[in-house]
Amino acid sequence: MAKKDVIKRVELIFLFVLLAFTAIFRAQVTDMPLDKNEGAYAYGAVRISQGAVPYRDFFEHRPPMILYLYRAAFSAFGQTDRAVRYFTTVCAAAAAILIYILARVAWRSAFIAMLASFFYVIYQNSFALGGLCADTAVFAQLPVLICLLLACDRDSKYESVNFCASGFFAGIAVLTDLMTVFLAAAVVLYAAVYGGKNRMKNIAWFFAGCISVPIASAAWAFFNGAQKQMFDGVFGYNWKAFAAALKGPRIPETTGYLALFIYADILPCAAFIYSAWVFFKRKKDGVNFLLFCAAVSLCTGILAAPGASTEYYLALMPLAALLSALLVRDIYALISSGTGPKKYAPVILGMFLVLNIAVISKANNAVSVISGGEYTKKIYYEERSMAREIAADSYGKPKKDNFVFAWPDMPAVYFMTGAKAASVYSYSYPLEILKNDKPKLIGALIDGRPSWAIMQKGTHQSYQAFLDNYYAKEAETKDLVLYRNILF
Repeated sequence: MAKKDVIKRVELIFLFVLLAFTAIFRAQVTDMPLDKNEGAYAYGAVRISQGAVPYRDFFEHRPPMILYLYRAAFSAFGQTDRAVRYFTTVCAAAAAILIYILARVAWRSAFIAMLASFFYVIYQNSFALGGLCADTAVFAQLPVLICLLLACDRDSKYESVNFCASGFFAGIAVLTDLMTVFLAAAVVLYAAVYGGKNRMKNIAWFFAGCISVPIASAAWAFFNGAQKQMFDGVFGYNWKAFAAALKGPRIPETTGYLALFIYADILPCAAFIYSAWVFFKRKKDGVNFLLFCAAVSLCTGILAAPGASTEYYLALMPLAALLSALLVRDIYALISSGTGPKKYAPVILGMFLVLNIAVISKANNAVSVISGGEYTKKIYYEERSMAREIAADSYGKPKKDNFVFAWPDMPAVYFMTGAKAASVYSYSYPLEILKNDKPKLIGALIDGRPSWAIMQKGTHQSYQAFLDNYYAKEAETKDLVLYRNILF
């Protein structure tokens, strides 16, 4: 083993400090309420633990991996919203370690590896991009990193195995977040350009690994009688949503979030541009080629997504960290190459990193967010308050009418109350695409008359008369009203 491949004690200490910082920093948000996406995942995970089958027994338009990840969180830390925060912290720490390993293997440099892990911890905890959330883009980071690590770190004797495993994790990434679907193109291009005489064989093995995941998912859906509902949800709905988005205000919305990403993460954007320059100047640098292509593929998936959200850009954070480390390494090499500034290079580097953190902190409004103690939208705090009001009430024995109706987009209410949604839809925004199903959801309130109804003000005028006749107002916040069925 070469001397530079030996991991020194200072590297382990540095990595431990980063992981400790991650745990301490994220500990402040363990009490943050679930947002609408997190609430849907949590409710779906609970339904699965109760024996329900996704897609067949409740609607979902995302691949199933996220639901089972939430179920794993509840199995590990208990069935509470805090369990989601703990589990996400563990995943963020695992991603930091994987980034360190990938950088150490790819560049055989402790300096770049430590820088990359450092940048990831800073970038991932971005308030502007919702870095403290537990969305699909966060969990997709792990399979993306493993996919890239297996592709670039391979023994000539086991290239086929490496590419097959890399393809498998590329498939797992797509099963976690559909935006990563173009990642396969990056690895295929890398194998085609740097794969040597076995490039076609390696590409074939990569695709074999990729295809095994959707085949297994389709088999799972078939044996659970959910194949049609899964296809309609994951493919049918998302295609309709994409087509509808092209007709709506999608481009201004998407470019707005892209501008926010650029503003909040200036150095990563500079690193992407620098990587493009290296792409043309250092054609033998296969690792940069792979990372650059992977960044482009993920950006393509983000920009092509039917909706628009800041959380989408979290999928880029591992690549942003790795490419930022490469940029800073080259800057450091440049300033330390001359005789004059060489002795000041560490000081200049330190000042540069401090300035970078200050700029990111300012762009993310970190001081205001931390001092205010509100890490998500205020309405989610109101939802939790309403849900606790319901949970405090005794439900008695389970009965047909023991349901809650929350309108619109408040799936966390179902999770926190422990009650079932009044219909197969735990959130309502898909009904803007599936318009024919909207009357069915409204009918769930009118025909089923659930025990409780939580309504966002200004969204339920069409059936206000029904609520006034059969429900009594129990509580009210700035944005929400809680109604109780007067017959129960």
